[in-house]
Amino acid sequence: MNYSKNSAVFIVHGFRSDSSSVSQMARILGTEHVVIPVDLELTFGDLENSVTQLKSIVFNTLDQYPLQRISFVGHSTGGIAIRMLLKDRQIADKTYACVFVAVPNQGTVLADAHQTVVPKLFRSIHKPIAQLTRCFIQSLDLECPLHVAFGGIAGLKNWQSTSGLFSGPNDGVVAVSSVYLEDMTDFIQMPCDHITIMKDFATTKAILHFMNTLSFPSNLQRLGT
Repeated sequence: MNYSKNSAVFIVHGFRSDSSSVSQMARILGTEHVVIPVDLELTFGDLENSVTQLKSIVFNTLDQYPLQRISFVGHSTGGIAIRMLLKDRQIADKTYACVFVAVPNQGTVLADAHQTVVPKLFRSIHKPIAQLTRCFIQSLDLECPLHVAFGGIAGLKNWQSTSGLFSGPNDGVVAVSSVYLEDMTDFIQMPCDHITIMKDFATTKAILHFMNTLSFPSNLQRLGT
C-alpha cells in the first residue's frame, strides 16, 4: 500500500460482513486516495468493542504514516461505529469528511421488530442488532463535529419480505428518513437495496466525488426530488 499521499480513507463494512464487501469500492477510491478497508466484529460483538478496535486501527495508522487528514466511509452498522468513534477529539480533529451509506442514523424498525419478535436467546447472539433500535441510537446522543463534511446515501429499492414494516421509502433494512441527518452537507438517494448499494459503481463514483469536492454530483437524486 502506498502512503505517499497525506490523507487516507477508512472504509467500514456493516453487519454480517467484512472488508471483502468493500473491495470494489476500495479499488476505485484507491485510484485517487490512500484507502484502508477495515475489518470489525460487527456481527456477534457489541458496538463499543468494535469502536475500540477501529480506534486502535486509526491510531496505529496515524502513528506509522504522515497523514495530515483522514476520512471515513461507513456502510450500515459501520457508520454508527464511525459516529461513535468521532467522539474521540484527536480523531475528529484529523477528520475532514465522512460518507454514510445506508446507515440507520435514527435506528431501524427491523431492529425494533427483532427485539420484539425474536426469542431472547437468539437476540443475544447478534448483539449489534439491539444497538440499532431507534431508542438505543437516540440514547447514544451522537453529534456531528462542525468542521467535518458529512454526506449521506440512502437506497430506494426495498425488499418484499420487509416492506410491510416501513411506511416510506427504504432499502429493505433502513428507511431513507433514518439515513438522513440535518447536519449533512449533501444527501442523495440511489436505486439500490441495502446490500447492493456498496457494490454499485455509481454509488462509489459519488463517494469519490464527495471526497474530492465535499458534495455529490449534481445530477443525482436528492431527498424530496
